[in-house]
Amino acid sequence: MRLRGLPVSICILGSIVLPALAGDGAPKVKDKSKPVRHALEQAYRALEAALEKNDVEAVLALRHPDYSEQDCQGRTFGSEASRSGTRAKAARTRPPIDATFTLGTIEPNGEDEAVVTVHTSYASMQRIDDGKVRKVETITTQDDTWVKMPDGWRLRSVENVRDFAWYVDGKRVEKGMPYDSEAPPYAPR
Repeated sequence: MRLRGLPVSICILGSIVLPALAGDGAPKVKDKSKPVRHALEQAYRALEAALEKNDVEAVLALRHPDYSEQDCQGRTFGSEASRSGTRAKAARTRPPIDATFTLGTIEPNGEDEAVVTVHTSYASMQRIDDGKVRKVETITTQDDTWVKMPDGWRLRSVENVRDFAWYVDGKRVEKGMPYDSEAPPYAPR
């Protein structure tokens, strides 16, 4: 077998595969410790903690300077609009707050970027809507792009938001529709 013009031997001993030579002649060994997954799990734990404390500055500190987000209707908001929206939402939010992110696949794009499919993004909070405090729950699946910076991983974008469900006081509300306490629960078809 030849790899980039170099002869390469692969020896299989039972279930052990000896590494092939990379194009530069150095052995290519896969790192199985999953350092990217571990670092991103830590970043999501920090994001959960910041959301649960309603700490806007800590949430914003986890974002990349070029952060953008897509909402459940496919509209994209840049860094400044997202920052304003986050501040406005935090001003309406009251404890208790529960935020949980369950990581699915992580697709690295080089060593300094990764796209994470967050299978379940769930937030439960007390929030002021229509002058009353109401329990609001949202459930989504989304693709988050993280970039490794000198001081750690930062969330650069939230895209492909899908499987969105929104509940107010236990009643499902149609996505993109304003909350109406008199409306019947939304029943998707």
